[in-house]
Amino acid sequence: PNQMDGPAEITQAPIEPGQTYSYEFSATQHGTYFYHPHAKPDRTQALGLYGALIIDPANPADEVAADHDYVIE
Repeated sequence: PNQMDGPAEITQAPIEPGQTYSYEFSATQHGTYFYHPHAKPDRTQALGLYGALIIDPANPADEVAADHDYVIE
């Protein structure tokens, strides 16, 4: 959801050092995405603060047939 995706002070309050924030949402669209920080992306992403977010379809019949899945970061 947009309120959980964006730079601090624009769509959500910043998460200060020592604080935590749990992202909880219902996925409505399956697919392969990635998560990443918006704060100092030149440093944080270069240090590996990003990764794959793979959402399987609710209905297995909607799965796209494939021999292999690859996540390239």
